[in-house]
Amino acid sequence: MRLAPILNSQIDLLITNGHNEHLQGNADAAFKAYNEAFAIEPRNAQLNYHIGSLLMDEGDYGRACLFLESAVTRDPKNALFHLRLASVLFYLEDFTASAKRFEKALKLDKSLLSGWLGLGRCQRMMGNLVEAKRSFKTAIKRDSYATEALVELGFAYLDPEEVDTDKAQRYLEKADQLRPTFDSKLALLHIAATWKNRKRVLPVVKDALQYARSETDKLNILVATMDGLKIDTGIDLALYQLALAQFNQGDIDQAIDTLRKTLKARPKSINALISIAAYLSEKALYTEAESYFKAAFALLDKHPQETVELLYRHAIYLKQSGHLLAAKNELFKALTIDEGNCQVLYGLAVIAELMGQLDTALEHLDDALSIDPNNPEYSFEKALIQLSQGQFSSAWPLYLSRIPAEVGTQYLPHPFNAKAILPLPTADFMASGGNNSLQNTDENKADASRARRVCLLKEQGLGDQLFFLRFAPCLEAQQIEVVALVSPQLKTLLARSNGLSAVYTPEEFSPEEFEKCDSAIGMGDLPLICQHDSASSTPAPLTLIPGLAALTQVEELLANHPPPYLGLSWEVGKARQPGQANSLHEQLPLEELLRVVDAWTGSVVIIQQQPSGADLDLIQAQLGNKVLDLSRCNDELETMLALLTRLNHYVGVSNTNLQLYAGQGKPASVLVPASPDWRWMHEGEHSPWFPGFHVCRQTTDGSWKEAIASMQDHLYQ
Repeated sequence: MRLAPILNSQIDLLITNGHNEHLQGNADAAFKAYNEAFAIEPRNAQLNYHIGSLLMDEGDYGRACLFLESAVTRDPKNALFHLRLASVLFYLEDFTASAKRFEKALKLDKSLLSGWLGLGRCQRMMGNLVEAKRSFKTAIKRDSYATEALVELGFAYLDPEEVDTDKAQRYLEKADQLRPTFDSKLALLHIAATWKNRKRVLPVVKDALQYARSETDKLNILVATMDGLKIDTGIDLALYQLALAQFNQGDIDQAIDTLRKTLKARPKSINALISIAAYLSEKALYTEAESYFKAAFALLDKHPQETVELLYRHAIYLKQSGHLLAAKNELFKALTIDEGNCQVLYGLAVIAELMGQLDTALEHLDDALSIDPNNPEYSFEKALIQLSQGQFSSAWPLYLSRIPAEVGTQYLPHPFNAKAILPLPTADFMASGGNNSLQNTDENKADASRARRVCLLKEQGLGDQLFFLRFAPCLEAQQIEVVALVSPQLKTLLARSNGLSAVYTPEEFSPEEFEKCDSAIGMGDLPLICQHDSASSTPAPLTLIPGLAALTQVEELLANHPPPYLGLSWEVGKARQPGQANSLHEQLPLEELLRVVDAWTGSVVIIQQQPSGADLDLIQAQLGNKVLDLSRCNDELETMLALLTRLNHYVGVSNTNLQLYAGQGKPASVLVPASPDWRWMHEGEHSPWFPGFHVCRQTTDGSWKEAIASMQDHLYQ
């Protein structure tokens, strides 16, 4: 007998824990607690009620019904149990049974507002409009702020069997006044559908749009409702707002289709014309885009306020289609109209950068930052330009802007607390002993002699991690212990490199290990805290040592192919996707490249990642038995590193393999685009980041002729 109170207490505790988890949205944890209690006492009415409620919220109405029926059977006088069972039966569309349960709940407790509301809904679904109205009115009488009951009563008066538009309008407008929501605005559209006056309908549509905001689900419901009610007034506004929301979510094809519907409803909507032209430009459908731009320009006399936006969008179209000078002219036209438009200034900076006019680009960015000094996108772009010019001291603090520009937070999130943001590192990091306040400051001051421990967090790709970790030995030289959190593919490689006391993957890292660290920074901020300020102080790339097993494997792969070995790659990244401002995609003219490579006296080793069949066929036809396709080695970086150590020269694009190769002290001819990544600098045949590499640059007109000629001279000198 003594055991019963203990078990009851244990069950109550499990139910409480499960309920708390349910309220916090942790369904799995709630089920776990409830199941433990159910294993002890499956007949507990309260437990069955909570399990049924959780299943109901999860949408499993059939199973929810079983548990709630059990709860009602074991405690038939509990009104809430009947109420919840009635709700489940309603969702199962058993309206007769649902109504009986609502009536039972109300018999036990007439004050249950949701009981009257549910009963009314059942009665309405069964066609009992008089009784339904009576139930809704009872709910309203008990609570004059019962907005759901007001809405339901309003719709009851719109029922085709007994329409009373005036009463419906009175109740729906009262609900909207008490608690305006998207649903209340949607309800008022049913009244507006009965009006013939466009001026009265349009404000209702605009009101609904205001509450739908940019949420595609709501906008789709709004458009569907307007279609169902045959409301033509304002449908173009609803469709246009839906198209913008679809584009912002990355669904550009759907956005274009929606804009076509918008223009069908209102052919001279200049905003829709501008947007569809811009979106078609993103899809590289330039001919069709230009036709919409022309239609928009033809309407400017009636819509002069849209001139700047149209010129800006047209400039982007011109830039993407390769007409940089024309794009620049359009932006300057826009600037004469609105000289303080930061969007236009930023566009001019990008164009100037693509044209190789970096000082001009910086001037435009400074103008934009003088107006909007906290814009991280402008600061980040300025950092990239300054880095490519070798202005390292001023660039690295600005490089911190990449986080808010790309992620939206001031700095990186705490690895074990999603709500916390790590403190920003500063240039005086070294002077503070490698401490940016992860641990107790007073404690650190009291023990200033102990070694500091810094955690480096991966926040970019494989190549970037390899690139920035060259600074790790600088921390080690300052008696700062360095722990690195890296991508799994890099762990074994970096575990054998210098400067790192420990290397972890995200799966291996633990809160306990993180708590041992005094500070944590993104790898991209290593140059900032190491106070990198010049080409001469640039550390060499990491020297990575391949494993013996990988070296043996590579020796077998190369066994029947004579040296010297030339590594070859010709494409990196993916082509710019719709909605992307830029892309790191680079593709060399393979046929021109092969004409030069054909003179190589040894073996040409393909190390291109995922080469196309067409490219491989072209290479085979040009080089014959000289070529060795080892592109599959990209599947395992250990193998690729071992292969790179056996190469005598590398020709191709900048990619992860080049970062692995950089620490081997061997020559390479790297072909970079006219607007290169900052690591290759703005001009010159060399980069301080890659000693011994020859940089071959595409000209601003898009030609690779000079770059390939330069590569040929370096390759065969």
